[in-house]
Amino acid sequence: MYIEVKVIIPKNIFLTDDMIAEIERIQRVKSAPDVIKMFKSTTEGWDGKPGFLKSHGKTATSIYSKIYPGGTYAWKYNLVNIGSPPHTIPKSGTALMRFKPGYRASTSPRILSSRAKQRFGYYISTTRVDHPGFPGREFDAEIAKQYQPIFERDMNAAIQKTANKSANQKSQ
Repeated sequence: MYIEVKVIIPKNIFLTDDMIAEIERIQRVKSAPDVIKMFKSTTEGWDGKPGFLKSHGKTATSIYSKIYPGGTYAWKYNLVNIGSPPHTIPKSGTALMRFKPGYRASTSPRILSSRAKQRFGYYISTTRVDHPGFPGREFDAEIAKQYQPIFERDMNAAIQKTANKSANQKSQ
């Protein structure tokens, strides 16, 4: 699971080296940190939070940054993001599983915030749990949806800034 912010350059736009450098700079210093901040807001109340990593690159027709969960708890983030079908959890080892059956999740689908989870009720002990499953939170899709207009504005501003600078230099 990852989100990728990418500028795809139409063939009719002539990019200067300054323009490419400015697009890369904005992605590194603004876009990627903004998106990481949005991802981090989804894990505020979590025990065992993932880190969020980034990578940058470019091809002949695009300049991109990828943001993705990393570290020990990346698996947890990916699971919460995509959801889980109903499944049985068997005990492991010889001890019974012991837990409180009441539960309030710390996240909700497509809501980019988190709170502490809640457990309630009397403890029960059992040899297996029939987990009801849960819908995916789709954080990546929601972040992409919310950030797209900001990203487009920032990339257009970077292109315009360097185009104006280039035009001013040519007129002098």
